[in-house]
Amino acid sequence: MTSRAGRHPLAALRRAVSRTLSERRLPPYVGEYTRGRARVAAAAVGRWAGPVLRSPGRARAARKLRPLLEAGSERRLIRAAGGWRVAEAFEHESMASLPAEHRRMVAEALGAAGVAVGDSGDALVVDPRDRPAALAALRTAAARAADPLYVASGAEPVLLASSDATDAAHLAGAAAWSVYRWYWLSARYVVGEDQACSVRFDAGSDVASRRSDAATRWPAIDVVYTWVDGSDPRWQRAYEEARGSIQDESVHALAANASRFRNRDEIRYSLRSLALHAPWVRRVHLVTCGQVPAWLTADERIRVVRHDEILDTGCLPTFNSHAIESALHRVPGLAEHYLYLNDDFFLGRPVAPSLFFLPDGTPRCFPDEGAPIPEGPPTERDAPVDAAAKNVRDLISARFGVQPAAKMLHAPYAQRKSVLEDLERDFAEQFERTARSRFRAVEDLSVASCLAHHYALATGRAVVGTLESEYVNVADRWAPIKMERLLSLRACDSFCLNETDLPPGKERRVQRAVASFLGEYFPRTGPFEITRAGPGAA
Repeated sequence: MTSRAGRHPLAALRRAVSRTLSERRLPPYVGEYTRGRARVAAAAVGRWAGPVLRSPGRARAARKLRPLLEAGSERRLIRAAGGWRVAEAFEHESMASLPAEHRRMVAEALGAAGVAVGDSGDALVVDPRDRPAALAALRTAAARAADPLYVASGAEPVLLASSDATDAAHLAGAAAWSVYRWYWLSARYVVGEDQACSVRFDAGSDVASRRSDAATRWPAIDVVYTWVDGSDPRWQRAYEEARGSIQDESVHALAANASRFRNRDEIRYSLRSLALHAPWVRRVHLVTCGQVPAWLTADERIRVVRHDEILDTGCLPTFNSHAIESALHRVPGLAEHYLYLNDDFFLGRPVAPSLFFLPDGTPRCFPDEGAPIPEGPPTERDAPVDAAAKNVRDLISARFGVQPAAKMLHAPYAQRKSVLEDLERDFAEQFERTARSRFRAVEDLSVASCLAHHYALATGRAVVGTLESEYVNVADRWAPIKMERLLSLRACDSFCLNETDLPPGKERRVQRAVASFLGEYFPRTGPFEITRAGPGAA
């Protein structure tokens, strides 16, 4: 464990200077960090100066596009695809509904004009000879409804309702079009282009019969969360009582520090990300010690599960996430296939079930090559996460003769309930010992986040998958850089805002940064939140 002296800025500076003098060059991370901080500063300046600098161009676009803007009360000019675009307000629960809406809109416009349309699953198919008629049909439909409809084909997108024939000249010979509207969720979050309807021009008599596998029937998939509010006075009293009943030296500092239980309202934004990007989830199970977020609405798609519904009363109260995770498969009514998420996991963009499961229900797991399981036996000096990973390694090695090399990514964990039931039966003694540890202990197993995946791999009931993810330690100096990159690119399937050991002096600054970031990334109120006081409160 790093000492306070080892974390001191002067100690870090001395190490950096020593390394620079010995190698006669700056460490590579110095340049990366400097460039990252410059991007953060530039983004902050851009948010302040951008509206001023772009005002003349925006004013010209507003004058040109005034009829379209005035045709809808919630329409805005937004900056996207290198220009000013007319965007509708995003009023959908999920981004997954946009491709179907675009496809329906295009199919209806073409059908009304008598253009024959096929369906290849991932695109609408039109005969190349009907390309002029198709463009005319879309233009007529857009003009009639004053619809800000865009068509693109590798060049400047054309706004049909306000364009002339010369603007669309490059579409005349294109092999495919993307047809879409823009939607705004906030000043920095606009969508539409990635959810476009593809129109492909392909001559042939069998276009209507070609289909893709987009209609795969997936099994029901649930989501399980674990959550605690460490600011709750009743929880704090129970925590202090349990903490005082054990020897201080028997609990690792990282097993009982305040950061483990701090609530920054991450669960609210994680649920927003789930509704926005994974509408295929059947039901959400929120596992708590009986606490309920004050803003949580009553909804049949979400259920609060108390610890005493999945753990024996002799194990409670517990302040050990390993103990709670060892019993998640006992959640009443849980589907066979489910994702386990910590409350600080977020989906960063639309994801499909295929990211986490094969069509036959086999889970995908995501080993983290950057987080190898340390060598040697578990000891009291190990961080709890390392000690638990070592126990997993030794258990799997002894049973199957294969040795897991890495932990799993801090990302949604795909699970099958039947695998966890078999696992508990095979290692009943170890499960029982983990469940009865009130705080993280050196003998613990990390069941849901590590053991279940290596066990499933060893028994042929899981496969290794790939997932774009980012891990952010909000107390780290790199956190602002990583959060700005996440906001600007939105290129991660999932990300995690974790907190290991936050010095008290940084608390307010980190709280502001996290709240600002999550508010910008997920600005819209989700379907699980109370929007006003009333009988819908859980």
